[in-house]
Amino acid sequence: MLTALMLYGSRARGDFNASSDVDLLGVSPTLPSHLVSEGNIKLNIYHQDVLLNMAVDGSLYVWHLKCEGKTIFDHEQSLNNILSSFVLKKDYSKKRYEAAMTGWLLFSPGVLDSQNELIVSTVVYVVRTIAYSILAEKNTPAFSLRDVMLHISDDNLKKLWLIKHKSSMRNAELERFGNFMLRYAGPAPHWAG
Repeated sequence: MLTALMLYGSRARGDFNASSDVDLLGVSPTLPSHLVSEGNIKLNIYHQDVLLNMAVDGSLYVWHLKCEGKTIFDHEQSLNNILSSFVLKKDYSKKRYEAAMTGWLLFSPGVLDSQNELIVSTVVYVVRTIAYSILAEKNTPAFSLRDVMLHISDDNLKKLWLIKHKSSMRNAELERFGNFMLRYAGPAPHWAG
């Protein structure tokens, strides 16, 4: 049973196109956290305790929900209470480091040889997490590409943001990702390819 439902992402902002995902958040006091996906409709169900812990911990995802989400229903005010508990941290370097290590892991021998949608979505996750963490430290909520580019002018970021629906990356995109990683994550660890 869901006690709250929220629309977020491009559909909530109003800058969507025909191929944009419909991103929904469902809150439940009983269901475990999981994703339900049908075509371009993505319903992220979170157990209310998990989402509350994320809010208190300053989750970038919850920040996004708080800033741009549109509540469809919130029967027990559980979502409102969770979002009210959100605390924006001053330092997101740990989150940026985790994303950077994930990005560098992709350059390990053989990983990029198996090009697939998981690789592409991981690259997009790394790029967005690094960008959001930089903006969070400036208390600058920006979640669309257009808004992010107002604060972080980087052609590599822009091009990589747009590969979200691709099934693989071209060599030029891999080079862009490497350049992005060098700029925002520093030199590759010794174990990265």
